[in-house]
Amino acid sequence: MGCDKSLLFKKINYFKKEIEIAEKKYHKKHITTRRLSSISFGGFLFSLTVLFLHKLYGDDGFLSNDCLLIQLLENGEIITDFVTTLIVITIPAALYVIVFSLYESTKSEPGNQNNIKFYLYLFIIFSLVIATFSSPLFFMAMCSFSVTLLILSYGSNRYYGYTRAWVRNRAVGFHLDNMISEHELNVSGKARFMVEIEEQSLQKKFYALVDKNIEQIQIDIVGDHISVGDATVGWIKGLKK
Repeated sequence: MGCDKSLLFKKINYFKKEIEIAEKKYHKKHITTRRLSSISFGGFLFSLTVLFLHKLYGDDGFLSNDCLLIQLLENGEIITDFVTTLIVITIPAALYVIVFSLYESTKSEPGNQNNIKFYLYLFIIFSLVIATFSSPLFFMAMCSFSVTLLILSYGSNRYYGYTRAWVRNRAVGFHLDNMISEHELNVSGKARFMVEIEEQSLQKKFYALVDKNIEQIQIDIVGDHISVGDATVGWIKGLKK
């Protein structure tokens, strides 16, 4: 029975290690997509608000057709109109890369200092953006890119089930810890035949947990694909109307 016990605990420990690896992997992807969604949604609201205020301001609005950077480059006859448009359109992508990198770097610092530093950097960046790149074309490009990034980040999370997988593996880890702890308490100071009974009970619980986890994975995968598919079909039908 000692050999069986050793084999059982070896399987449990191996399974627990795999669950911990999966939990960390999906937690990182869950956090990344959630932060990208939040940042892109904030960028969308900001750019949409600026465009809305620009329209309310009057016929000409308060934004110049060409931003300061483009005016400087065109005055120096450095770039063509095509390159001008390309620069303004690609700036939002670079801006999101910078903001997300800053967000990730400041999150590693303890306390509220990370939030203060991030928002300070964000204020400086947006001040420079408004001063250098402000134009209707830029904010339309930023609005479009924000929506695209929001759909991709949120959609990838839903389609691949990062949040669901992280929560599922986290729950399995808790169940394993409770199972092992309960077993250790039940066999403490017990007779040999009682220990063997508890080991058999632990084995049944463990394999029941493994089977339940496998079934839940299949259910989650199918559910994620169906939900994303239904949402896409509903969105297409909405466009047709």
